[in-house]
Amino acid sequence: GFSHIHEWTMAGLLMMPTTGPLQVEVGDQYQPDAGYRARADTTREEARIGYYRTFLTDSGIDVELTATTRAGFQRYTFPETTQARVLLDFQFPAEYRFDLVSLDVRQSSATRIEGSVEHHAPDVWGRDAQQEYVLHFVAEFDRPIHASGVWTDAGVQRDTRVLRTGRVKDAGVYVEFDTRGARTVQVRTGISLVSLDNANLNLRHEISLPFGWDFAAIVDHQRATWNELLGRIRIETPDRREKIRFYTNLYRSFCRNIWSDVDGRWRDPAERIQQLNDPDAVMLG
Repeated sequence: GFSHIHEWTMAGLLMMPTTGPLQVEVGDQYQPDAGYRARADTTREEARIGYYRTFLTDSGIDVELTATTRAGFQRYTFPETTQARVLLDFQFPAEYRFDLVSLDVRQSSATRIEGSVEHHAPDVWGRDAQQEYVLHFVAEFDRPIHASGVWTDAGVQRDTRVLRTGRVKDAGVYVEFDTRGARTVQVRTGISLVSLDNANLNLRHEISLPFGWDFAAIVDHQRATWNELLGRIRIETPDRREKIRFYTNLYRSFCRNIWSDVDGRWRDPAERIQQLNDPDAVMLG
């Protein structure tokens, strides 16, 4: 699947498009037909600035991803089916194991899923260093949800719009679409460590207002942004390998996690909400 957080000790909000009978478990990596996992055709894979694409051969789904600083945009092209599905999985394999402490997630409209999920990673560096955080998110689809449901380790609840629970071993939400007439489903997401309102603010500020549902415009914006950053330094050499080394390392120097929201608010290690006074400043993780 495709996670919205890729931090050393953190992960969150994995989304995965599927078809066929409902599967809510990832499955065993050594048994590729188990669970909702899918093989990917690496000959059709693309990974470049502001854009990722892959083809899931087991389900016949074409996946395209782009993102801004605090928001994501995914486009799925399904085969024609009445069982086109998107899973929002809150418990999945990551670098460090994490537990689900509490969840408050709901389908708030015909096109929108939103909520807050509290994570606890107890085994980061032992007892003296544990990771605790609440991930707030909003996910908006570009077409009405045909059917939806939730799951926990107690089982699947179909036609249920609310997932509200304490500590569980597994949990997620699924939404379904009929793609016999139109095969493409798009979803844009905003996340925040501050609040649900800020997750919505991040999405609205970075994607909804400037780009709407224009996937290509976001990709172009990302390319322009990175061209500006990488273009700050110009080197001249006849050795192409030296250029590759230099600009690869320059790119990596900019790859820092930004924890503050568009309004300058951020949550510190003591769980206090702080405010940056400079509107252009960011808090780096």
